[in-house]
Amino acid sequence: MTARTSPPAPHTDVDLFADEVLLDPYPHYAALREQGAAVHLDRLDMWAVTRYDEIRSALHGWETFSSQDGVALNAVKNARLRGTVLAADPPVHDQLRGVLAARLAPKALRGLKADIELRADELVGSLVAGRTFDAVEDLARAFAVSVVAGLIGVPDAWWTGCCPGPMPRSPASGRRTRAPLSPSRCPGRCSGGC
Repeated sequence: MTARTSPPAPHTDVDLFADEVLLDPYPHYAALREQGAAVHLDRLDMWAVTRYDEIRSALHGWETFSSQDGVALNAVKNARLRGTVLAADPPVHDQLRGVLAARLAPKALRGLKADIELRADELVGSLVAGRTFDAVEDLARAFAVSVVAGLIGVPDAWWTGCCPGPMPRSPASGRRTRAPLSPSRCPGRCSGGC
């Protein structure tokens, strides 16, 4: 009797976070799609689903492709996301999404356009005045937190002191890190840090 063997699963050692990939990711995405519907990313020890039909199937197949244990590439981020709409499966996901849906519908967002533009103008103005800034931390993260906090009615004063400016850089890697804030840093607002 002859043993049946399966062909090896498609895999790649491409670093999706390398500067040259981030500057022009589309050829790399195309190469992944050519390799297969699911490709193992050796550097991250994870699978990438690369084609529309399979992505759609995975997003709707929460019983197989659960989000409840996290969707991020590291345990710390997954722990912070636990219980949010991003890291929940039905029925919890549906309940959380239902709370947000009315506030995030296009009609509701049109009514918030002026407030969102004002927040963007103020943030960009303050960053440009400082001459240098980290686009991810100081602009993208701060703007997203500002808008979402505004959408759900959290006053700016509650979150601005709680999750301050840029994260410090690790001396070893040069990458940004965040240590939990002490409750005394933002009394009455955070428990155990942001």
